[in-house]
Amino acid sequence: MARLSPFVHSHLGVHGTYTFALPGLAPGAIRDLRDPDGTEDDDEI
Repeated sequence: MARLSPFVHSHLGVHGTYTFALPGLAPGAIRDLRDPDGTEDDDEI
């Protein structure tokens, strides 16, 4: 398979604006690590 350069295809944004849904945490708090044996249900965020 040939390698594709993102700079050849102008419609592929390499330096775009991305948003992430972060859980509300108290200042200085850390969130629990995910359970590696748990399900991959993204709705629990």
